[in-house]
Amino acid sequence: MKSEYVLLSLVVILGSALRIYGLDKSLWLDEVISVNRQRDIQSLVSHIDLPGKLYFIILHFFMIFGNDEVAARSPSVIFGVLSIYLIYKVGELFFGRPREGLIGAFLLSISTMHVWYSQEARYYSISMFLSLLSLFLFYKAIRENGKKLWVGFIISTILAVLSHWYMLFIPLIEMSFLAFILIKNRRSVIMRARKIGGKKIFLLVLGLMVAPISSIRLLQTALSLVETGWILRIEWGLKPESFFEDFFSYFSFGFSFSSLSNLCGRVMASSFLYFFLLFFLLGIFASIGKYRELTVFLLLWIFLPTMIVLILTLNFGSPITSAKYMIFILPGYLIVISRGISSIDASLIRCYCKIRYSFTSIPLVERKKGAILAIAMATILAFAGISVFPLQQYYKSGSPENWKAAADYLVTNARPDDIIVVEPRWIMECLLYYYEKNSSMAGPMNKITTSMDYFEDFKDVSSKYDKVWFVFSPPHTKYVNPKILDWMQRNFMEIRRFRGVSIYYHSEGLILVSKKNMSFIGLDSPPDERVARFWHNNDSATFNVEISKAATYTIAIHAISGAAGKSALELVIDGASKGIKTFVGNEWSHVELGRFYLDIGLHEIKVVSREGGDLGNTSIVFDQVVIWPNQ
Repeated sequence: MKSEYVLLSLVVILGSALRIYGLDKSLWLDEVISVNRQRDIQSLVSHIDLPGKLYFIILHFFMIFGNDEVAARSPSVIFGVLSIYLIYKVGELFFGRPREGLIGAFLLSISTMHVWYSQEARYYSISMFLSLLSLFLFYKAIRENGKKLWVGFIISTILAVLSHWYMLFIPLIEMSFLAFILIKNRRSVIMRARKIGGKKIFLLVLGLMVAPISSIRLLQTALSLVETGWILRIEWGLKPESFFEDFFSYFSFGFSFSSLSNLCGRVMASSFLYFFLLFFLLGIFASIGKYRELTVFLLLWIFLPTMIVLILTLNFGSPITSAKYMIFILPGYLIVISRGISSIDASLIRCYCKIRYSFTSIPLVERKKGAILAIAMATILAFAGISVFPLQQYYKSGSPENWKAAADYLVTNARPDDIIVVEPRWIMECLLYYYEKNSSMAGPMNKITTSMDYFEDFKDVSSKYDKVWFVFSPPHTKYVNPKILDWMQRNFMEIRRFRGVSIYYHSEGLILVSKKNMSFIGLDSPPDERVARFWHNNDSATFNVEISKAATYTIAIHAISGAAGKSALELVIDGASKGIKTFVGNEWSHVELGRFYLDIGLHEIKVVSREGGDLGNTSIVFDQVVIWPNQ
């Protein structure tokens, strides 16, 4: 037993490290909403029966220790780590030994999906812990019939349901399993009832009834979402045509199978998915014989909510949910896989011992110990190896929206008399969150505005200021007036692009030259493509600009290096070379080609790709050249 707890401690330490690493990355929209909602504690307590309020109350007390990313995400991290220990106890309870619990804890500790939501300042990690606790106490109470277990089951079920309205599936799973037990052997119903006792049956029924009843308003909210059609707007959810593929791929390695576009990625993802599903099926078959009731419980846990959601999805013909809302299924899925691993390990051990040690004098016990260790290590390495790539991609991608970097950039570059327009209006609180964190950032705040729903209002505001900054989040593009976007793209330069956040800039005298206004020699991209690609030396783009005011102008190109390494461009103005600019950039940015004095009149400007020597390889992609007067 001591060795099991040593291994469990190592697994918990591993899981904790994976959930703490990179915790200070920028908050994104949903997380900023959480931070803002937790502030009014009185309102939260008075409306605790509404979805998510329980989480915001918990978050409020953690935010006392600091108004930063680490404090905001700490509740999710803590409950995520507690879930690792709890799944160990669940596996041990289900199968009567620690092996499945240890394997399940290890799989959860390296689960990309669980790491993701254990690092997000939302209610998913807490909801999963409370739902797992409810199912654990429910199953344990049925088997051991302890009064404290029944009370704990009632409390945990109510808290689970209050944490998120999808947790209404938990009492449904438990009631379905209870009905199965009673129907399975009708003759033993009376004996079971006498064994449990009248008071404890009352507690069981009370718990299964009180949990949904205690959240009448939660149910009303859920029904109103269906009636108004809001629930059908989850465009990024589980699609009907790829429901099971995406569902199991999220639970297996943390991202959507259908999101992969390249063949190599899909083949690799398919291999990973089938590997997980193989052990999942093995776990089901290995449990049916000896653990029939438990197998039914696990199948109800995994497939009852899944099939209900699938039927609704097919009925509406569009996504109605995301995998993150169904994260309470993840522990059940991994426990079945752990059973599959354990069963195949046992089979392989028997074969291995027969072949390897049939002619040796090593005692049978020692043979099995060595075989168990070897196969266990091989299994751990296989699942750990599969998890490396998804985890690496998760950490590499960072926050879905890097508002911290966007706010820092605007604070550094925006002047007090500039105006900052943010669209759509609800992302404004993300920008303001990082301004409000530091009083030194308060300068431009008086000139931050939003709700420019009308095109004329946007044009009017833009004309009143010499410098206008436009901030929006590409994932929310469809909520911005198309006329505003079109006019902005023709009159603003995209000065910086962070993950999930784009910053455009307009000043008096700004000149934008897009690909369609250029003539090319050696263009390596289709003529109708929005971007231009140069792969060879001497590829060039030529265009004319009309200068109405003599001044020193900055000339820049919005570009990205097409391949790893250094790229080089030569700038030619009115037939005279102005030098060669080298740059390395794996992200879109404005590369300044230089500052030059331009007289009033028409000027011919040419950009030429160069390579060789210290210039690096010719590989560049760009979409526009920007010219603006220096102040």
